[in-house]
Amino acid sequence: MQPTLRERLRRETGDIHEQVEEAFAHLDLATSHGLAATLRAHIRVMERVLPNLARHADYQQEVQRLHDLAVQSLAASQTAAQGEPTQGAVGQPVAPPVQLHPLSAIYVIFGSRLGSRVIASNLKLQEITWPQAAIAYFTDDQTRHLWRQFVQELKEYEDQGDRIVAEAVSTFNLFLSEAREARALLQSST
Repeated sequence: MQPTLRERLRRETGDIHEQVEEAFAHLDLATSHGLAATLRAHIRVMERVLPNLARHADYQQEVQRLHDLAVQSLAASQTAAQGEPTQGAVGQPVAPPVQLHPLSAIYVIFGSRLGSRVIASNLKLQEITWPQAAIAYFTDDQTRHLWRQFVQELKEYEDQGDRIVAEAVSTFNLFLSEAREARALLQSST
């Protein structure tokens, strides 16, 4: 029996997913620099993939909402840092959009919400106490209903599986690139 597209996505993106998690693990969320860099990386990826979602209005609206929430969390984290400078700004030039199958981008972005909940629980265990607004992007769980919808919709695209899997890997690579760039920027400023 052939694996489902969802099973293929999980299996064939596993290695790059681990690399992304490892890259983000180097950004210390207990510091304003690390939290801001993490939020900025997520913002930049969402900005690059949003144009791909035009034909999926509900997904596009949700990713836009998550983007806006990340921008708000970034602003709140900078305020909470009490003037401590953070590297870069939301207003950095946005890299050009990338062409991706919309379901590839959604798999990675909506799937990352589980990881965000893990990050949120870890943030609550740290010595530093971030105001809720600064970590709202990580604690938000409103995407669940759309994840279930996405999983059902994925079944209709089995015939596009190779493309969807390859472009999910590309989406993970966007996150990996942003995490590595953020780490390099933080290291060069110390």
